[in-house]
Amino acid sequence: TGEWPGTNRLEIACDRGRVVVENGKIHWRRTETTVTHGIKTSRNGLEHPKIWDVEIPITGTATQHVGIVINFVEAILDGKPLIAPAAEGLASVELANAMLLSQFLDKTIDLPMDSAVYECELQARIEESRERRGAKA
Repeated sequence: TGEWPGTNRLEIACDRGRVVVENGKIHWRRTETTVTHGIKTSRNGLEHPKIWDVEIPITGTATQHVGIVINFVEAILDGKPLIAPAAEGLASVELANAMLLSQFLDKTIDLPMDSAVYECELQARIEESRERRGAKA
């Protein structure tokens, strides 16, 4: 966020393709089947599912970081409602943690998630890590 000239790009790779938000456009390279299915059923591991490109229109404008800062100042000075309250930030951290827990346990995780289960799984991985084992030796 501090580089110049920077890049304003969001890219999400998922099981049904890749979504890229850049230059005021949303572009989805969607796969016909899931990548997971393709990997499991491929004879040589190099086959790719069929894809098609989907352009998703964007309307409106975004003020990005500057807009968040301006809104924060207006909330303090004028009591204006925050467009990015702390609870939303916490929700995004919980979502990221739930994605990790889902991978750890190989199952779907409901939100709100059980933070004690996540903490236990994370701690187990910390204890099992090579760096941690090396530190004990």
